[in-house]
Amino acid sequence: MIVHTLETAKKPRISFNMLCEYPHVSPAAKKRILHNQKFPKCFQVSYYQPALTALLRSLDLATGKFNPDILAAEILRITTKEAKKPRQVARKANNLLAAENIAIMSSSLALPAGQNSRIQQKAILDIEGVDVSVRPEFITQNQQLNGFSLTKFRFSKSPVSADAVETGLILLLEYAKEARFNRSILDFEQTRIVDVFSQTVIQAHTVGRHRLLEVKKSLGEIVNLWPFIKSETDLDIYDGPGG
Repeated sequence: MIVHTLETAKKPRISFNMLCEYPHVSPAAKKRILHNQKFPKCFQVSYYQPALTALLRSLDLATGKFNPDILAAEILRITTKEAKKPRQVARKANNLLAAENIAIMSSSLALPAGQNSRIQQKAILDIEGVDVSVRPEFITQNQQLNGFSLTKFRFSKSPVSADAVETGLILLLEYAKEARFNRSILDFEQTRIVDVFSQTVIQAHTVGRHRLLEVKKSLGEIVNLWPFIKSETDLDIYDGPGG
């Protein structure tokens, strides 16, 4: 399990998942998101790490397909993991459901044809003055077509997930603009986000331009609100516009 120690950020920053949701939630929820991004807890552990680990271990990069036996073993590992406290029990149940959903979808989740690689490190993108952390799980390179595609799995039971996934695809398109991809062409039809809990796959070419406008509007809002987000535990203490 990876543990990250974070410090208060002076420059606006937001994670991929939180920016996906930001345009689609209430003003109060937006303030909570920004507070947590600016003043994160000392230790943050990925809530869905067990399910993500099951995914990464069971997907064979050589074939681009899931190994059902390895996936079943990983689901059993989650099932047998001890959980005593209520939060541990809830986290275990949610990770188990996520892993089981992946198993249900696995036959239709093969990676595109080409050379598949796992992306190990997050990229920090400066978009409209905000540092955004983005990391797809997989990149597939098709040397014959001089192209590449990105695949990301989203783990969230948020009620705004349907909209958030489309926002996430806009962020993947921004990620694909990195200099290292300049000599390759992004395959919009194969670049996708798998929404694990709704068991749906959304491709980049289906996303409308209005999502890009939503992202830009949200980033501008984050830049404006960031200086006014206070460190107090009481999130109602807020000195900025609309407070």
